[in-house]
Amino acid sequence: MSRHVKHQDLVSRPVTGIMSSPAVAILGPARLGSALAALTRSGLRHLAVVDERGRCVGVVADRTIAAAWAADPMALECVTVAAMLVLTVGYQSVVVIPSLRSLSEAQVLSPVVLRPAARGETPVVPLDAGARFVSLSFEANVDPGVERLHYLIRASNSGAIVADGQTAAPVSGSSVLLIVPARRLERGTQYVAELRNAVDLTALIGEYRFTIAP
Repeated sequence: MSRHVKHQDLVSRPVTGIMSSPAVAILGPARLGSALAALTRSGLRHLAVVDERGRCVGVVADRTIAAAWAADPMALECVTVAAMLVLTVGYQSVVVIPSLRSLSEAQVLSPVVLRPAARGETPVVPLDAGARFVSLSFEANVDPGVERLHYLIRASNSGAIVADGQTAAPVSGSSVLLIVPARRLERGTQYVAELRNAVDLTALIGEYRFTIAP
């Protein structure tokens, strides 16, 4: 059967014919460990996430939980499901968060898109009063054979390192989302960020520059 015929079959089928029923849901404030336990018991790969009124606010996947655990082994005990919902919207890449466990509740985060410095761009990143995190979205052209990336953010003037670690490489066409605690960044300071192949650190994938607003 051709791929076209298969797609036509899916188009004509009702959702009720392929959905899981009854729906398995979990509250947003629940910890990731509880979500993992629910997935294990149900044999499912996705859970509906509901608020205190029972309204669906999103879906959490088993791979999202696995990514959080890879970034911080304590995430299963310390990070809420609601926090991960905010972090994964619009991104297929693994989310990397220094101090992951400190992000305990959903927040509105508007990522600043960063493109390789070769394009001559040095965007100014806003830092609102009272902001706890700065969200940076790195456009990265990663070869299919690269499985993990090494990231580094440092101050241009002093060389002080703000973030240094590894993450899974994003799928083609998606970006790397890095959320940095605001306390690590200084207003009016320019920063340099690098993405490299974690297996071969001589292989630079992208260099980026940005300045934190005064």
